[in-house]
Amino acid sequence: QAEDGIRDTSVTGVQTCALPICHPSCGAKVFVHYEGTFTSGTKFDSSRDRNEPINFTIGKGQVIKGWDHGIATMRKGERSVLTIHHSLAYGEEGKVPAIPPSATLVFDVELLSWTSYEDVSEKKNQSLMKETLEGAAMSFTKPLYEGVVPLTIYSIETYNEEADEEEDPVDYTAATPLKEEVITLGAEMVNTHLETAIKTMSANETARFIIKGGSWEEYGIEGSAVKVVLKIGDFTNVKQTYEVTKLEDKMQEGEKRKNEGNDLYKAKKFRQAVSKYEAGLNYVEGDDTALKKVRLPLLTNLAAVQMEMQEYAGAEISCTKALDIDPKNLRALQRRTKARRLRADYEGCRNDAKMVLLLQPDNAAAKSELELVAKAEALQKKKDKATYVGMFDKLAKKTHEPQKPKAPEPEPDLIFKDNVPKKLYVTAAALEDAVGEYELEMKDLVRGHPYWKRVGDERPEHAWRIFSDPHNKWKLGLQETMKEGLGYIKSTEEHRVELMPHEMDEWLQIANGESWDKDTVTKISTSPAEIGPSRE
Repeated sequence: QAEDGIRDTSVTGVQTCALPICHPSCGAKVFVHYEGTFTSGTKFDSSRDRNEPINFTIGKGQVIKGWDHGIATMRKGERSVLTIHHSLAYGEEGKVPAIPPSATLVFDVELLSWTSYEDVSEKKNQSLMKETLEGAAMSFTKPLYEGVVPLTIYSIETYNEEADEEEDPVDYTAATPLKEEVITLGAEMVNTHLETAIKTMSANETARFIIKGGSWEEYGIEGSAVKVVLKIGDFTNVKQTYEVTKLEDKMQEGEKRKNEGNDLYKAKKFRQAVSKYEAGLNYVEGDDTALKKVRLPLLTNLAAVQMEMQEYAGAEISCTKALDIDPKNLRALQRRTKARRLRADYEGCRNDAKMVLLLQPDNAAAKSELELVAKAEALQKKKDKATYVGMFDKLAKKTHEPQKPKAPEPEPDLIFKDNVPKKLYVTAAALEDAVGEYELEMKDLVRGHPYWKRVGDERPEHAWRIFSDPHNKWKLGLQETMKEGLGYIKSTEEHRVELMPHEMDEWLQIANGESWDKDTVTKISTSPAEIGPSRE
């Protein structure tokens, strides 16, 4: 009698297991064959008849409770008969017409295999895989931002996929923990990847994670893929927005996080400051005048931090929200003026600068922005004129000269396997040509995506300037570009580069000249050095 209402009868032998965890735990994905009958022997369902095994995740409510409990007691290769009382099946109501009310069900189940790790990454790209070892894994309460969490780190070691096909039968509790401390989520007491893992756990849960990404040098690990064993105790979350109902309490929570954000801003902890301001804004949503009064400085301060971080698109959005509350707010107008210029929205920048001068005629910053916009537009016109003259000269030359045989296409630097992109051309010549003809500052091109969209059809090789910035500014520009729905790289038949949606990790590998997985890329020979230097 494995569980109340379940009789587990072994039908065949099972594979021996030397590991401490031989059964699928909560969160494991299992693959099974089954045949379901009533106690009378009448069959009502069978995966074997369909020759299609089914799979599900234990503990997620995807199957009847009897299966969750019973299959969790089985080993790989085991075949058992589970007799399940209606209380752990379809209840007194049944599932008419297939299952009658209060039916006891008999399942002949074979556990073909199971995967102990569950993909808990936000993008479901297997960058964060979790295996629950023990604890309340079925709890829906998880640690949240600003939560206080007792944390034990048992081990952090380099993860090697080929060497880790089977987990080592090591008692993770036997060794002295690497770290035992109480942390506050969002305070950067551990790195962001560990924080993300902790947020998937329940109180008093122990779990093993495979984490791909980030830096682990503080733990003496050079690679970016690690295997970690963590345990968290009883944690305390702060009151969430839905728990704060009184107006004065909402204002107090907003003010508190504004002040904390200001302190972080002064300490130049910009990422933490952004999180504080955003958390404060969540508490003061609404049309009440008092809430708007608290929300306004949160938005303008958030914009200031975003400008420091060169996240100009985000800063523009924050300023616009602030101006929705107070259309004459000088701080919001000035910051949006600069953000728009740095995003190459020259008309928007000019309009904002004029509004600032209307409110404050002697404002030096607004006058300076108007001068910078005029210079940028004059330079752009000059470059456009040179481009068109060159195009017409080439066209005239082609008209009067005999056509030469078309040269064979160059060998591509990257050849993808069966993905959407087929070829990727990266040449120093293309970059040098683009840099030579366009002398706008790097930040104007990379941050100013509207400019890229405007000239992209004619000069798509400009995209490569994202990867040529020696000060790593291309990374922030790339993140901003992706927010606008762009990503992936492929070339057209004319060798022009365009951007399409995809994962950030793949961008980083191209930009750093790193080799991709052999199953994805046949050949790679491009590095930033080969692409050419930046002239910023």
